[in-house]
Amino acid sequence: ISGAVLDLAPSKQTGSSGSSCSGADIVVCPYGKLYKREEALEALLRRSQQVNSHGGNVDNALGSHVRGMKDLHPVRFYVT
Repeated sequence: ISGAVLDLAPSKQTGSSGSSCSGADIVVCPYGKLYKREEALEALLRRSQQVNSHGGNVDNALGSHVRGMKDLHPVRFYVT
């Protein structure tokens, strides 16, 4: 997840502060690669805009196996 700080403690704040992210903001692809939910959605939107405007120049930030948000699943971390 690009070196971002991962805070696994349960948080009651509704807003995000800085570059930290919580476990609820993480998604995983079928190959097990972790992504921030918001950045993955932005990458999918960029990809769809590039395909519509340029025809074939596709951004591979997510990988070609991720076709949509249906391919990404929320991650639950259990700290024991």
